[in-house]
Amino acid sequence: MTKVKSSNLGYPRLGEKREWKRALEKFWNGQLTEAELVATTKKFV
Repeated sequence: MTKVKSSNLGYPRLGEKREWKRALEKFWNGQLTEAELVATTKKFV
């Protein structure tokens, strides 16, 4: 059996109240435009 090493550099910044996740879900549901999604996610970069 071959061993595989993996690593995780961490999770993306989601915001204090998971704003990034909620914005993405609203985008998927058609409640946000792409420009609004980008503007929201830029706050956490």
